[in-house]
Amino acid sequence: MSGPRILEPMGIDVVAEAERQRLLHEDNQRRLLPYWLKAWRVAPLERRIVLGAIQQRLATQHVVDFDRSKAQSLYLWGPSGSGKSVAAAWWLTRVGKRAIETALLGRSWEWDPTCRFLSVFELGRIQKSWQPDDKERMADCVKARALVIDDIGTEGVSVMGGLTELVYERNRFERRTLITGNLEPKSKEFREKYGDRVIRRLTQFGMVRGCVAGGGK
Repeated sequence: MSGPRILEPMGIDVVAEAERQRLLHEDNQRRLLPYWLKAWRVAPLERRIVLGAIQQRLATQHVVDFDRSKAQSLYLWGPSGSGKSVAAAWWLTRVGKRAIETALLGRSWEWDPTCRFLSVFELGRIQKSWQPDDKERMADCVKARALVIDDIGTEGVSVMGGLTELVYERNRFERRTLITGNLEPKSKEFREKYGDRVIRRLTQFGMVRGCVAGGGK
């Protein structure tokens, strides 16, 4: 068990500052690693394997950080194969498992049926549909206790309307949402696809994390 935090006379928390410096060092190492691998003449295929493993670990850590935080949303972006969807599915199973206490069986677990996983392709299909099943699916995603919207940026049709509605309504009802995608939110393409309202909502009420070497927060 660690001892009490030591505060400097100027009010600086040395433990927190040490942790901040460690995270900064690790971020710089990730940022520089691709260049070092190239300078060391590591073969391109091996470089992709090494960097891919790092990206997958980043995706998992970002989701763990989100799970422990009070943020309403997480936008997790990065290239294909960086582990975003797997990490998002893990988060959904984690928040969707709830404890049940019974006199006969004691403590057991059940899956919360109000959690939802929605691919961007399904979102594109149901967002403007008038079919009763599709309207019910959209309403379920708005009200779901936890929702994953997976793989935005790869859709063939515009989902700006559906994504804006889900992000806005879920923030309004303080529901937790995890969105994965391949576009950096600061990019021109992201702004053109989804608009300023989505960007503001994601940054104002949630976390943005990149699964790339040097990916910003």
